[in-house]
Amino acid sequence: MLLEHGADYTKMGNDDKGPLTIAHLAYINGLEDVLDEIIKRSKESKNISHLVPIFSELTTIIDDVFAISWENCYQTDMQTLKKLMSVSGITNAQDESGHTPLHHAVDSSNVVLTQIILKANPDLNIQNKYGNTPLHAALDSNCKYDDDAYIEIAKKIIRNGADLTIKNNKKLTAFEQYQRLGENLREFQSSIKENRIKQNSKNGRIL
Repeated sequence: MLLEHGADYTKMGNDDKGPLTIAHLAYINGLEDVLDEIIKRSKESKNISHLVPIFSELTTIIDDVFAISWENCYQTDMQTLKKLMSVSGITNAQDESGHTPLHHAVDSSNVVLTQIILKANPDLNIQNKYGNTPLHAALDSNCKYDDDAYIEIAKKIIRNGADLTIKNNKKLTAFEQYQRLGENLREFQSSIKENRIKQNSKNGRIL
């Protein structure tokens, strides 16, 4: 095995989707033994940022009719997710674009994956290279093709105590960005109230 001879498993590869890490390529090609070895070595070296892009593929429904069944795909994804979540610090790790696992879960409109990551208490306010937090990603103009999922994800992130005042590189908060699309915040009022309670609790205030 090349890994045993010192191959650099943190190197980037490319496909039509853009740059991919070796771990990511191992995952999407079903090379579980290779991925397991990379995860093991990453734990030992504490070099984990190259594992983050794999989250963009988890629990994705495969459209190809010749692909394995969705049930098997889901089980494989959940097993891989369990292994990834066992890596210390993975929930706040960032890839080359500054994306965390939560950014990737949001981008894939994956409510279940988002929920699992949120249960691990990640930092909700980490910004990628564009200054976008996961909440910015959920309320982005590029996320209009599956509104219900993105709205549900945004509500979960808000209720879990995300900082609603953070501005991205365009000097916009997530809500300001959302309102520029002609949307209103009416459906987020309950979540915003829960967010304020959580923030006040953190600050030791008595409501």
